[in-house]
Amino acid sequence: MSTIYVDGDNGNDSTADPTNPLTPRKSIANLSIFTNAGQVIRLKRGTNIALNKSDGLNINASQTWEAYYNSDGSDDTAKPQPVVYLQNNTDSWVCSSASGTITFRNIDIDGRFGNPNGLEILISVRRGAFLQATNVNIYRAAGGFGVGPGGAELDRCTTKQMHGGVNGFGSVWGGQSGFARPKNILIKNCYFDSSSYRQLKRTDPKCLWYGLTEGITMHDGNADGGNIVILNTTVISGHENALDFAQATNADYGVYIAGCRFYGSKSGLNTISTDDLSNNFIFVGNIITGYYNAVLLRGNNHKLYGNLIINNEPEPGNSLSGAITCTGTTGTNIVIDNNTIVVGPTTIRAPLQANYTNPGSITFSNNIVISKAPGVVLVNNNNASTVVTYGKNWWYKPNTTLTNEFIDGNVGKPSATFTTDWPGQTYGTEPQLDKNYKPYSGSNVLNGGVHTAYKVDPDGNTFNNPPTYGAYEYTVRGIR
Repeated sequence: MSTIYVDGDNGNDSTADPTNPLTPRKSIANLSIFTNAGQVIRLKRGTNIALNKSDGLNINASQTWEAYYNSDGSDDTAKPQPVVYLQNNTDSWVCSSASGTITFRNIDIDGRFGNPNGLEILISVRRGAFLQATNVNIYRAAGGFGVGPGGAELDRCTTKQMHGGVNGFGSVWGGQSGFARPKNILIKNCYFDSSSYRQLKRTDPKCLWYGLTEGITMHDGNADGGNIVILNTTVISGHENALDFAQATNADYGVYIAGCRFYGSKSGLNTISTDDLSNNFIFVGNIITGYYNAVLLRGNNHKLYGNLIINNEPEPGNSLSGAITCTGTTGTNIVIDNNTIVVGPTTIRAPLQANYTNPGSITFSNNIVISKAPGVVLVNNNNASTVVTYGKNWWYKPNTTLTNEFIDGNVGKPSATFTTDWPGQTYGTEPQLDKNYKPYSGSNVLNGGVHTAYKVDPDGNTFNNPPTYGAYEYTVRGIR
């Protein structure tokens, strides 16, 4: 197939030869030159280009959408990226092909807040096609990237001012509405921000809707779903979860998340949430902050290694908040190892909350737990048959002497002590961390843990053997 050129400033939609970079089109419309399989569409850098197709531009695999700048059709990456703006309410790219690859690179897309119902996902690659997006920036839209069973790779992509719409879309959406069984997804080096959704309707008259925005959402997985990897990515939620794996059906997910930053909404739900049937999640070296549950784990075989998990002050009424809440029908083989867990002064729940309907099993070791909350509960286990195995951990409540205050459950051992029931625990002593919760030279938490698995911290450092307590291995002196 041919290459089509589009220049929002100097193009002409009546051109006889849009395959010549000297005679480009001016806008994107529902013409076969834009929808045919195998087509390459190049968009002129530094220009604004209208996408005019009110029910979505139905493209076919495989296609490439990319930037160009020079008169010979070549590119100059030093120039500003082309901006595609939506001319009508529900403009978007939609691909329902069963195979092939849809590629977008070096393009900005302005949704201009979409329609009053907020229905659109701007790049929707459904069914079996593979989405490859590099350096694509989406803003002022209900949804950013829609991914499905064909897989996706998103690299250096961003979203901002996402408003969610009536379906609660967000930056990346997999599952439901034709995106069922998301699998083989790689997201790396991205920045997804939905945090401004509350202000949009008040500050911009073009924003006719704002909904329950999420960050990355994977829904409706089944037995062949999974193989999802998220690396070095920042996600800021607007109202719902920053990372949500939900409504799974026999989902045996393999999910690996490392070196990321997840920030929950002050008025929203969990920062990270998994479904009862979501299994085999590994979180390594992330920073996770939230105002409700920072991490809500359902399902089995989840691993948390080397994460900084902070539960801040929730809004009034969020009485179920905690740093890590293990809940749902059951949870077996949950490993929480070498994390620093911090809860704020008004948090109601314990830093670690185990609340399974059926018996579960949790291993908790090499962690630093800092609780600024009122009361004395540090661990709450609401099912007497759930087994929580404690390795060496460091427990600290400022201005509180911990002797009999380590409470494991409303049933079982309601007045258990460190020394009798959990030997080897360190409690009541400040762990000597800097303002970023990193140990400094001479800190009393250095090399005090027990080696259990290969782990890296949020800075990418490999833990020693024996490891330092908490989320960070010591490398250089911190600043208090």
